[in-house]
Amino acid sequence: MHAYLFSTVNGVFYIFLMYAMCVKPICIELVGVVFVVVGCVCLYFDGSAEREDGVKAELIDYAITLACSFCGALFFFFSHSVIKQVPMAILFVLMSIYGFILSVITAKALNSKIEIFSLDETWGCFGFVNSEWIVYCIFVWGLLSMYPGYYGYIIAMMFFPPQVSSSGLLFEPILAQIFGIAFKVDKLPGVLSYIGAVIDLIGIFLINKGDQKR
Repeated sequence: MHAYLFSTVNGVFYIFLMYAMCVKPICIELVGVVFVVVGCVCLYFDGSAEREDGVKAELIDYAITLACSFCGALFFFFSHSVIKQVPMAILFVLMSIYGFILSVITAKALNSKIEIFSLDETWGCFGFVNSEWIVYCIFVWGLLSMYPGYYGYIIAMMFFPPQVSSSGLLFEPILAQIFGIAFKVDKLPGVLSYIGAVIDLIGIFLINKGDQKR
């Protein structure tokens, strides 16, 4: 739950992006930012939040997840600016190709065992088209992760502002914790995590509310 909460506070970074574009935040949005910061502090200091395998998050891990949240803000910011100018099908294809290329570069940079043009199911970047896994990767995992999730946010931005569309991310930490416990990856978090999660959700709600009033 910690990883998902820290990586879905993109509403905070979205405010900073808007400020950089000379759009000043209103009072309720600033209050929301304060709530999010307080909530993240509560989560960080919850010593009882552990994985079943005993792996503990360090400060750098929290920093990385916050960086992911910033990237999420960029995703909503730029997607909203081009969504009505580029045909939906072309936008989906371009984003998929771009995302795959970035994933390949990142994987290769972090692990020299990665083979870019290989179909190996463990080390190959094209292992998803391996005859043993292609059906699951494309028609099960691919469809479930891309259309209801990734592409769903893009479609939502055709009808709603980015801040409202990104509100859907607030449900992910809850589902992540449920799945984590069900698959015995996470333990039940402590009181500070619950308090921090509630404060975070209130903060992001206030930020979204402020964007609607703008």
